[in-house]
Amino acid sequence: MQFDLTDRKIISILQKDGRITMKHLGELINMSTPSTIDRVRRLEEAGVIKGYAAVVDYIALGYDMHIYIFVEVNQNKRPGLLEYIAKNKLIAGAHGVAGSKDMVLDVYCRTSEFNKLVDELRSFGETESNMIMEFIKEEPIIPVDSLSK
Repeated sequence: MQFDLTDRKIISILQKDGRITMKHLGELINMSTPSTIDRVRRLEEAGVIKGYAAVVDYIALGYDMHIYIFVEVNQNKRPGLLEYIAKNKLIAGAHGVAGSKDMVLDVYCRTSEFNKLVDELRSFGETESNMIMEFIKEEPIIPVDSLSK
């Protein structure tokens, strides 16, 4: 899919304010409301815009640990691990990675839940946990201005 300047402006604005009205968005990009709606819908249908969500501070909600858990998966146990990840509500994200480990899990949990989680994960392979101690940069928005035309 080709992106023009208007598409990049729409994406940039929606990254900062996913609750903006289509009328206001249209005013910002100098388009009519119906045309703006069509543009946004096209970006959604193309899978460029995957959804809209509130950015939540899980620590403020009582999860006192934010941890990256690296897993070296026993390959015959991978299907079970994928099923476990899908069902476990403490795992916010899971990514296949290259390197000494196979996956990295993004986990928010309470201290009381941590040992049980790691014990369960160890049934699928070796684990290494890294607790986040400081947020140096946490920006969910990547600029789209530099996308090729």
